[in-house]
Amino acid sequence: MENFKKALSVTLCATIALGTCSCSKQFGGDVADLADTLGKNIVARDYKKIMKFSDEKEDEDLEAILSLSTDSGEEQNTVRELIADTLEYEVDEDSFEGDFMGKEGSIDVTFSYVDYEAAFDGCDLFEDLDQVAALLDDCDDRVEEKITFDFEKDGSDIICTNVGDIEKLFPYADEEFNFALERSEYAGTITFSGEGYTASTNTYLDATTIYCSLPIEGDGQNLIWDYSVSVTSNGSEICCTELCSEENPTELVFSYTYEGSQSTFPDGTYTVNYVLSDGTLIATADFYAENTVVTPSPTPEPASGSGTSTDGSIGSQYICPSETSVQLPDTDIIYTCPDGLSYCEPDSTQVQNAVDSGLADTLVIYCTGNSYSLDQVFIAKYGDFAYDSSVGQIYSDAAINAQIAQLEEEGTEYTLETSEMTVGGRTYTSTLLTYQVYGIDVYYSFTLIGDEDTCYMLCTVSSSAESRDNLMNCLSVAE
Repeated sequence: MENFKKALSVTLCATIALGTCSCSKQFGGDVADLADTLGKNIVARDYKKIMKFSDEKEDEDLEAILSLSTDSGEEQNTVRELIADTLEYEVDEDSFEGDFMGKEGSIDVTFSYVDYEAAFDGCDLFEDLDQVAALLDDCDDRVEEKITFDFEKDGSDIICTNVGDIEKLFPYADEEFNFALERSEYAGTITFSGEGYTASTNTYLDATTIYCSLPIEGDGQNLIWDYSVSVTSNGSEICCTELCSEENPTELVFSYTYEGSQSTFPDGTYTVNYVLSDGTLIATADFYAENTVVTPSPTPEPASGSGTSTDGSIGSQYICPSETSVQLPDTDIIYTCPDGLSYCEPDSTQVQNAVDSGLADTLVIYCTGNSYSLDQVFIAKYGDFAYDSSVGQIYSDAAINAQIAQLEEEGTEYTLETSEMTVGGRTYTSTLLTYQVYGIDVYYSFTLIGDEDTCYMLCTVSSSAESRDNLMNCLSVAE
């Protein structure tokens, strides 16, 4: 009997022990599953789902941390979210430790995220969020944090008693990051310098080259600047650099040597523009150019061999052909009178007006339409020198500047542009002047034509761009 009781006791103890081990093993499995679910919710920063595992119902500090949101602005919040998006986790099921009864236990979960401090090292100023994302993507360094979560049974539920430990996974929750302002905020004021420059009048005198500098201030000195510089005058661009790139500059320096027919900048107002690669204008400034050198008046001296007039009438160089086409003297250029126009007789009112304007000894051809048309063409001989010589360009510039000066004196707005045409292998550059008189559009063109020995000025007047182009495109070369 005594032996029988002893056997029953051993059996009972074994049964209890097996039951207890079974409870502990089941508890460990439940904890591992809960830890995995908790890890997913932490990575998702889902505060409400996380708090369902907690022994506390509310944790305002944790909620604020998980939101990654502060009053510093949307850009700052987005950086924190980009870092948080790199968060990963792994549950170490083998690390579970629990009591014999399956009431309490703990398990390790290892979290990791991109080491944002290593990713951002050397970058004191962000251009934009794309740069932040790229830096995080390129970084292989990660920060690891192991959290041992403690669980215990609460009736039929299992809860975590140290959910608040996850705060250390978000050390950047209220960190501030430095973003660049608009580039114009860092751009100072353009200053000019160089030989011939007087700051008090902002004028270059007899200058061949201009120098200017755009200071870069504050955090702008920590940026890369991709930009170009242009110079314009009278609405026309006379130079534009290729795209420049400067890293961490204190200033953006520019110089330009005039490349026109004369060695110095012609008299006038010039504008320097600094423009970013995306087309944004960040700085602009004007300067003035003056010359002490006497330039020719708009009306040149009579060309060599021309017919000099002494009685106020047109000189003998003037041509009024009976045919539609005529070859310009001393050149191979043929001019064909456009449809709707005709050559003016030497004693016509139009020719006499030209004589009164000082063209008596240089006017070679004059074509005009009927009294209802603005269309006119005249050709004057400038001299026995190449059409693309500096002398010819001086005459041309003087004539154009005289026309512009008259418009400016009258307060008339105008536009200037240039175009090119090729005749017989020679490229001629035209200056196109447009303005309005009494509501009527007026289109002028000035073109130096000729060859290597003789220079003419072709001038057209019309009431439309199409008509102007038709008047200009009447040149050919004799075969």
